[in-house]
Amino acid sequence: MKSIENRLIVRFNESRSIAGFRERNPYLEVNKLHHIEQTEEDAFAKRSLTPEEQNLLNTVVITSGDMEYLPNLYEQLSRNPAVDYVQFDQEYELFAKIPPQKINDWWFTAINYKKDLMSYVPVNSIRVAVIDTGIDHAHIDLDPASFVNPNHRRDFTNLLWLNGVLTNPTGDAIPASQNGYSKSHGTHVAGIIAALYNKTHTVGIANMAPLMNLRAYPNANESILSVALNYAIQKNARVINASWGTKITPSNPQVGSALKDVIDYACSKGIVVICAAGDNKADVKDYVPACFNNVIAVGSVDKPLQKNVFIKAETSNDGQKVISAPGVKIASLTAGDNNHMLVDSGTSMSAAFLSGLVARMLDKEPNLGKPSAPGACNVAADILRYIRTRPVQGSVGMGMIDVEATLKNLPHIP
Repeated sequence: MKSIENRLIVRFNESRSIAGFRERNPYLEVNKLHHIEQTEEDAFAKRSLTPEEQNLLNTVVITSGDMEYLPNLYEQLSRNPAVDYVQFDQEYELFAKIPPQKINDWWFTAINYKKDLMSYVPVNSIRVAVIDTGIDHAHIDLDPASFVNPNHRRDFTNLLWLNGVLTNPTGDAIPASQNGYSKSHGTHVAGIIAALYNKTHTVGIANMAPLMNLRAYPNANESILSVALNYAIQKNARVINASWGTKITPSNPQVGSALKDVIDYACSKGIVVICAAGDNKADVKDYVPACFNNVIAVGSVDKPLQKNVFIKAETSNDGQKVISAPGVKIASLTAGDNNHMLVDSGTSMSAAFLSGLVARMLDKEPNLGKPSAPGACNVAADILRYIRTRPVQGSVGMGMIDVEATLKNLPHIP
């Protein structure tokens, strides 16, 4: 995906450095990227910012009308000791490609998702934030209660700054009477995670989990995705599904740095970020956010040619830290159509299976992955430790998820 040549994302190591930079460069737009909500309790106790929160507040978006000047500024800031990192903002792609529309629900058997697991009574309300193209709020196979609260249906496609401050850090409310989506990708992902067990079309892995619709597409870039992620954290999502990513390139080697700050912040609060590994037949080390330690990166498995012999999907990215799930010809919900399903392929779909499984795991054992001490951040590694897998030929890292074995063998964590 292409970088945005008139926009930089920069993290300064002190807030006063931002003020000094603004004074010296009055012809540039210098806008803070993030806002941290404080509760009344925080204000009363005069709670100090955590290092992760301070990093977010020290991050700015710099925009210039002079396209030729930005590369020079990039080089200057790269050498500036007051700067932790500088990167060009960059577009992120959705990892999915629509194949021929032939439905075969092979994936339920592949991941051991049996009927006795489909009907369950939730113990804890584990909210899953889906940052994507938006979700069809009116679809009969999604729980309408998920979207009653306007905090759970937000649009981040039009960020606005005034006097250096983001005026809509919470995005814009999507009216309940309007479509919550731009394309079907987000509804398809939402269906894999949480389609109701009503015997109409399909059933989600966590069909009782409440959803949060955070629309970032079309044309999502790192600024938009970072703000949407921060919002999900502020509004207490416990799982965040990120079925998108971008490649690290020589011209933008620090791409993903702003996103990593927010993911580290999520990790510090015990929030699980699950991302698509990508569909470029490559190693995840070259893709963000899949290369980050504090995410669960998910590769794609193809339909088996013979019983219980699973193979890596041809296009799936790979790597030792990658876990996998079905991702080829997956039928799920389609936006604006209650009568038909959409068949789609890609690690976008695979990530959604993981998000559903992790929501189910946390419903049973909500203390999984919770930080053991302030600053400790091990949530992705903690969760992965308890996921049982099935072998996959051709790699895809740790293997393919086994839903039944995982849910039936979770330890109790008081």
